[in-house]
Amino acid sequence: MLIWRSYGFIVPIITILVCLIVQLPFDAIFFKGYYSLNKWPVSLALFIAALLVWFAGKRLNQNSERILLDPKTGEEVRLAST
Repeated sequence: MLIWRSYGFIVPIITILVCLIVQLPFDAIFFKGYYSLNKWPVSLALFIAALLVWFAGKRLNQNSERILLDPKTGEEVRLAST
């Protein structure tokens, strides 16, 4: 079961797209099926996808600040991501 919040659905989309984009030149340059038969091109694609997801996450979460209200004291608490 997949669980995500907000833009978390972008992670599998980015991963699949990067794997497909990396597969095309490897199969064209070497031979059809090279990408599937070797581990290093798949590892490279997943590493690139991880970098893109990390940068997208940093960009999308840079201004996420929440203000919570304590019901007993009425005091505001600010939660900010770093």
